[in-house]
Amino acid sequence: MANLVSAEAFKEITPVSLSNAELDSVIGRVEAEITTAIGAPYSAGLELTETLAGGHKDLFLLRPLGSIGSVTEYDSWISADANSETLTEGAGYILWPDRGQLTRINDRATWDKKVVIVYTPRDDRDLRKQVIIDLVRVDLARSAYQSESVGGAYSYRAPEDWEATRRAILRRLQFAMI
Repeated sequence: MANLVSAEAFKEITPVSLSNAELDSVIGRVEAEITTAIGAPYSAGLELTETLAGGHKDLFLLRPLGSIGSVTEYDSWISADANSETLTEGAGYILWPDRGQLTRINDRATWDKKVVIVYTPRDDRDLRKQVIIDLVRVDLARSAYQSESVGGAYSYRAPEDWEATRRAILRRLQFAMI
């Protein structure tokens, strides 16, 4: 599958001396990392399934919601032993799509032990592209030196913690901590 951000598009924004093949490799690695953290990029018909621990009034998904397919709660983590109930918006929960949040309502103060949510995420491709570009920039700027200087004409100071910088960029795509 082709990268969401092409080497040519990246070079239009940030000139680099890497070949397109080398840059595509870096971009591909960053995109794979994002997919591992929050799932595949949006495409028509994409549905995600998240299994969350209940016991709270609110549940939070990894991504903003486009639409809900189903919400099913179970009174046990073991599916064979569990009693389940499929809920509907307004009758069993309130949906906060921009926050990726579902709040349990009515006769129950909290969700049962396990909740399985099937949903279509909001189209996040534009934001994902910007995050990819920023992460590739960080990866390409990464140096073994904390700081360097050349005759007063050039000075460079690296972030204190490269991984904290990368995590902050990745958090722009999701609600949970990475």
